[in-house]
Amino acid sequence: KKELLQGVYMTGFNRPSRIQGTALPIMLAYPPQNLIAQSQSGTGKTAAFALAMLSRVNPAEKYPQSLCLAPTYELALQIGQVIDSARRWDGTAPLAVLQGARLEQQIVIGTPGTMLDWCFKRRVIDLQKITLFVLDEADIMIDTQCLSYQSIRVQRALPKGCQMLLFSATFKETVRAFATQIVSNAIVIKLREEELTLSTIRQYYFLCWDREEKYQALCNVYGSITIGQAIIFCQVR
Repeated sequence: KKELLQGVYMTGFNRPSRIQGTALPIMLAYPPQNLIAQSQSGTGKTAAFALAMLSRVNPAEKYPQSLCLAPTYELALQIGQVIDSARRWDGTAPLAVLQGARLEQQIVIGTPGTMLDWCFKRRVIDLQKITLFVLDEADIMIDTQCLSYQSIRVQRALPKGCQMLLFSATFKETVRAFATQIVSNAIVIKLREEELTLSTIRQYYFLCWDREEKYQALCNVYGSITIGQAIIFCQVR
């Protein structure tokens, strides 16, 4: 769409990233094709499927046509912001990030649990009218059993001809099995081993034998590198 291209240029995109250049022709193909893609954070994959969602909807039809599942509400908001930046130019109604009343928006984003509630309990979304389904961060969905179950339940209620796109940062055997269960007859984009790490992210590995050594290693990192803000992930609470 010409209007979408204008929105892309206005948001500062001049040329596609690698995942965008590879995935967009598949996602925008006619007839629609299913896609399973491995892509890390920060590579532009959200913008890629955002453009696909906007390209598939009919602005004249006031009901949900594209559906995106994300593992957390915060991620759903981030996806919404990306889509909202591009959709201003094509007449698509503002995004719905599942928090409200009757839906006339063409694109809906939410977590699997909330989507189940809206589709099956409140019945404000007719899944039979969905033409494009996106499952983002599939590896995180699998790590949380209820999310994978909820995602499958939503997917099984979609019409037969619905285009399906699945994205995952990792591609372990569990992810591969889940992906093929969700998305059939899909084109697969998989990263080579050497492409799994982003060149813009610096990584360090410390072998520690106890908590005291872990604490000392962290102190050494913070003493050697200037860090404004940081998040420390722990295995247990």
